[in-house]
Amino acid sequence: MLVVALIGLAADQASKARAFAPASESAGPRSLAPGLTTAVLARNDGAMANLAGGHTVTATVCALNGLVMLAAFSWSFRCCDRWRRHDAVFVGLLSAGMLGNTTDRLVLGYVRDFLVAAPFPTLIFNLADVFIVLGFLLLLGSWATSRRGVPRATRLRGWSSP
Repeated sequence: MLVVALIGLAADQASKARAFAPASESAGPRSLAPGLTTAVLARNDGAMANLAGGHTVTATVCALNGLVMLAAFSWSFRCCDRWRRHDAVFVGLLSAGMLGNTTDRLVLGYVRDFLVAAPFPTLIFNLADVFIVLGFLLLLGSWATSRRGVPRATRLRGWSSP
C-alpha cells in the first residue's frame, strides 16, 4: 500500500509541476489526446468541483479531512487481517490521490487542476483525482465480489446480537 501511495504521489506532483511550469502557464489550452483530454490550468481553492471556493478555511478543512481519511485507512489496513493484496494496491491508489491533493492544499492553499475530459467539459481535474476515483471504484468492486458465495448468515454474524 505504501509503495503504491508514494509512487502515485510522486507521479501526481510531477504531472502538476510539469503542467504548471512557467512556460506552460501562458500557453493556453493544449490537446493532450485529441478528442479525449485537454490541458487547462486551474486553481481549485474549494472542495470537489470548487465547492466552497474562495473561503480561506476551505483548504484547511479539506487538508485535515484528507489526513484523517489517510489515518483511518492506515489504521484499518493494519488492524484488519482480511485485506487481500490487490485491496492494498487499491487503497494505495486512493491514498496517493488523497496525499497529492492534501499536499497541494497544505503547501499552496489550493489544488492544481489541469485535465479536462471531452465527455465532461465542465469538470477540471488532476491525476490525484483519477487515483481517488479509480482506487475507490476498484476497492468497492473488490469488496462486492469478495462477498459473493458467502452465506448470508456468515456475512451477518458480526452484526447480530449475542
